[in-house]
Amino acid sequence: MIFIDDLDRCRPDKALEVLESIKSFFDIEGIVYVIGMDSQSINPLVKRKYGKHVKGLDYSQKIVQLPFQIPTWKPTDMYVFIDRMISKGLGALQLVQEFKNYNPLIVKSVESNPREVKRFINNIILAESVFKKPIDELIVVQALRFRPEWNTFLELITPDDDERKTFLNEYKRLSEKVKTTTTSNRDEIIKEFSEARDDFPLFRDILDPDALKRGDALSVFLDAGGLEVLLRIEKMEEYRRALASVEHKPIEEASSSYFEEKVKEYNKLRIVTSGDSCDDLLWNHVIGKERKKVVARCITVSGIIIQVRPQRSLSYSVGLNPDPKFVNLITPANLKYRGGHLVLRVYRPNSVIQSETSSYFCSMCGKSHQNIIIPPLGTHVSVTGSYVLDPGHGWWAEINPVTTISAIS
Repeated sequence: MIFIDDLDRCRPDKALEVLESIKSFFDIEGIVYVIGMDSQSINPLVKRKYGKHVKGLDYSQKIVQLPFQIPTWKPTDMYVFIDRMISKGLGALQLVQEFKNYNPLIVKSVESNPREVKRFINNIILAESVFKKPIDELIVVQALRFRPEWNTFLELITPDDDERKTFLNEYKRLSEKVKTTTTSNRDEIIKEFSEARDDFPLFRDILDPDALKRGDALSVFLDAGGLEVLLRIEKMEEYRRALASVEHKPIEEASSSYFEEKVKEYNKLRIVTSGDSCDDLLWNHVIGKERKKVVARCITVSGIIIQVRPQRSLSYSVGLNPDPKFVNLITPANLKYRGGHLVLRVYRPNSVIQSETSSYFCSMCGKSHQNIIIPPLGTHVSVTGSYVLDPGHGWWAEINPVTTISAIS
């Protein structure tokens, strides 16, 4: 019996190569393969290699004779898992009851992944034993550090404690008001948000009434008790330092010379730059641009779009499986946090996402630049923009900001 696990963590072309190799041994009696992978991850590459008429599911069904789908975790499953974990790991300690009291907050803090839940709770236990901070306050700050998409919010509320509390009180007022939005008072609420963005320019991308109305992950977390805890904390920096001191540093964050090493590696690739075809004005939209490390101001890469997610910063985060020529552009952090995808950041106001049935426009985007069209998932595209590394996300690689995306026939 041969186990092949985490196949979806390989580069898509390598994953398909492994599956093709397995087919060669089907006729050998006594050999059984157990494959662990996300079956949907193979779909874009199968379409590209065999054409749009061949679906990844059909392809995998010809190989896999006995499929077993691991059920998706529900909040109730996470509640039970956390209760069992802390009861078994902490025994009769007083911390058991404290963790149980804040179980709902933990569920909103982490993604539905047993490994991530364990790592999250272990960091809290260690930080509490060393620094003796309240459990709920450690949970909230740890959540903002733990999830990469929330890091910017943590960076904004940490430096000035007075401004943090002033902003959070205003955020609380507006979030309560947006819950009562109707057709008749929508214009009034939009005006209030516009005024708040002028009063808090650093937080303007977070003050989005549409995001609050639909309940994105961060707003749900804050509503679950995170907001009240953040208002209660006196000095944010103390908590951030406490949690940073007990967190395991991944290899990709350990070397301060990582950026210089990546620049040298990039230069060896001899990738042709795109001259002056990048729009430098787009840097005005980039969140956290001070920490971005620019490896190449303007390059063009190609690959397959495998993910599109709207962001609170009036942008889209696009996952790109790079073509073999550009695979060396990704970093260990892209493999760990993004499944090996190159991150594309599209900041064009009024950007359009194409799908087979409809298009989606960014609302609350202000004045429009030229629209940029993000093709459907599975499309082979050419992308032009700045190639940067983000040390705030473990030095993962991005094309940020993106100037153009175009489909390759």
